[in-house]
Amino acid sequence: MKKYLFSGLFISTALISTSAFAGDYTAGTKVNAATIYRNGGALVSRATTFDLPVGIHTISFPMLPESADENYSPFINILKGSAQINSVKFREVYSANTTSDVQKKIEAKIKIARNQILEENKLIETSHLQMNFLRTLGNSSPQQGTALSVSDWQTAFQFIGDKGEGLLEKISASKNKVSKLNDEIKALQRELKAAGSKQIDTMTGIATIELDSPQTIELAVNYFMEDAGWELEVSSSLNTESDEITITDKASIHQQTGENWQDITLSLSNNDSFGDFGSVEQRPLFLNLLKDERFKTYEPARTERRLIQADGLEEVVVTGSRITTNNSLFDRSYSIKGAYSQNSSADSEEILISRNSTRTQTVIRALPRESSTAYVFAEAQFEELETQRNTQASLYRDGHFIGKDDWPDLIKGKRLKLPFGADQQIKITYQEQPPKDDKRGVFSKSNIEEKRYLISVINEHNSPQIIEIYDRMPVSGHDDIKVTTIKGATPPADQNMDNKQGLLMWRKTLEPGETWEIKHQYRITYPADQRLGRR
Repeated sequence: MKKYLFSGLFISTALISTSAFAGDYTAGTKVNAATIYRNGGALVSRATTFDLPVGIHTISFPMLPESADENYSPFINILKGSAQINSVKFREVYSANTTSDVQKKIEAKIKIARNQILEENKLIETSHLQMNFLRTLGNSSPQQGTALSVSDWQTAFQFIGDKGEGLLEKISASKNKVSKLNDEIKALQRELKAAGSKQIDTMTGIATIELDSPQTIELAVNYFMEDAGWELEVSSSLNTESDEITITDKASIHQQTGENWQDITLSLSNNDSFGDFGSVEQRPLFLNLLKDERFKTYEPARTERRLIQADGLEEVVVTGSRITTNNSLFDRSYSIKGAYSQNSSADSEEILISRNSTRTQTVIRALPRESSTAYVFAEAQFEELETQRNTQASLYRDGHFIGKDDWPDLIKGKRLKLPFGADQQIKITYQEQPPKDDKRGVFSKSNIEEKRYLISVINEHNSPQIIEIYDRMPVSGHDDIKVTTIKGATPPADQNMDNKQGLLMWRKTLEPGETWEIKHQYRITYPADQRLGRR
């Protein structure tokens, strides 16, 4: 019986030693995918596919940028297949462009030392697996194996203990050797640097994976690079003859990561790559009796945080664009169709995100009390346009570039009033006229103020234009103050706009060369022994 027991133990141990590492594989260095964040940075991914047999394998991802781990922890994940990742580690690699025999010899020594480290790490991994196997045997009890006598089990446990002690010594020796080899490599690297070569630092990612069955496995290494970003470029073109407005969104992409991106899958994210991820903290409230003035109530300052919810979950494919827009409850990203390529350089590239056109009504608006300049506005409603806030737009009017400016929020499905610059062919004057003769008696109990303004508007276009003129009337804040419109004043088309009292608007379609006069007149009456305050 002992013969069978020991045979089984030795066979199991031998199997672990021979099958623990079925093979070493090296992934390619080509970038396969990248997600660029609008506030800067890109999450880069390299994917490689292997056909692997049963066993434990080591996959290396060489030539990763040395700066990839400065602000982000790189990771390796399985994209396809059911393998299990047992361990992942990243180590710095120092390479150099050698120009002399001395440098080449140093490089060769470094390579040998690194290979020795790989072998020692394999021994450590194998020893750990054997230790796990022995622990499994040691956790069994005599009652679980009735075929063995008590003396047989005692012998088996002694064997497990002896083997375990030997494995621990082997692991310790290998770790010490790895430590000495690392010190040797650092010393060699210092020699290499002193020899005058240009140091090029990289990283290598190493994953140990385990397969229960032969299969095709796709793995990816992911890392964050700072020197990349994109900006949303919004432009809008207004055609006043055809009454059409077009809003075009483009992504301006730049990357100086040091890696050339060739035929990759690219996504653009509106999210912050890093930032304040949120904090909810409460503080206890203590009550006490105040006995003298030394006790003061103190309440710490509070910071209010809000989550801004985006539009509902949806996917929008823009006709004629390479972009697929993916909206979740809080986030928005753009996926570029097909393969994308961009070399690492200071140049940027623009990609069309969307182009939306709709009918519009052109309106000329002015606030002559503050400025005699009239401005062109396009009133339009977009049903397909994505909601955009805090937008700057490059503006074109009838084919002419008129500048870049902050724009109102672009809300899907809402009637928008979008500014398109000054209109020099609408002439406006704003004149205050003297009040008429005061008919109050000498002993009047009231003060009366009259305001009379004449607003003149001339359309010098060769086509009719819709004109809107804005102004205001004072609003009484006391029962003894009366504000009334003087007879003969031009009635407004709208008042108390946007739920704000006293705001007025006059509207008229002016024919070419037509002059429009607006009489804005009102009277303020208040007690004679009082003075008016304005705010």
